[in-house]
Amino acid sequence: PRPRSHPALSFSPAAYPRPASMGLPGVGFIGLGNMGLPMARNLLKAGRRLVVHDLNPAVAAPLTAAGATFASSPAEVASAVTGEGG
Repeated sequence: PRPRSHPALSFSPAAYPRPASMGLPGVGFIGLGNMGLPMARNLLKAGRRLVVHDLNPAVAAPLTAAGATFASSPAEVASAVTGEGG
């Protein structure tokens, strides 16, 4: 017999819609290398507010052109996303 699918394995975000008034939380992304850049791009495509940092600011240019915010340090990324200073 074929094993039955467990409900947790068939999760669909569409089954749990967010209220229109509830915005998506911001995401901070540090490191835009071979893996980081495509992952960050997908977060932007998904409508997330994105704050990014990389040692080479030029790498972030395509993301900032698409709406991401560039932070000058990892601490600035954390501050921008959590709203906490310092």
